[in-house]
Amino acid sequence: MEKEKEKIENPGGIQVLPFHKTQEDAVQAYQAFYSNRPLLPRIFLKESHIQEMQGGYVPYFLISGTADVDAVYEAQDTSPAAGPGKIRKIVSDYRAVRKATVDYYHLPVNASGQIPESFMKNLEPFRLKELIPAEDSSEKDQ
Repeated sequence: MEKEKEKIENPGGIQVLPFHKTQEDAVQAYQAFYSNRPLLPRIFLKESHIQEMQGGYVPYFLISGTADVDAVYEAQDTSPAAGPGKIRKIVSDYRAVRKATVDYYHLPVNASGQIPESFMKNLEPFRLKELIPAEDSSEKDQ
């Protein structure tokens, strides 16, 4: 008797954001960007070359947590003071103590070492309400 392998449902809670743009949207944006550029090599506008574009998922970690902060600062206040015939400056040095707890949710961290950070910044902000389990993503993207 063969044992059936159990399907692992959503390992590690992996979720994805579905694509919001179709291939047709990408082709139109590509053609609009490169239109009216006389010095552009023709290969960039060949229809067969453009149709090769495809979507891909970009990995991000969404990190949540709490940070406790204890900070001590050396600070200085400066204020003008008018005196007889002179303008003076009063300087007060003091120590500032601050304590805070900061909660953060779904802080995006680039998990891809292959895509430049300048490109990754253009992908944010994320629509986190639209996250779906990873195994459902291939059905919705087709």
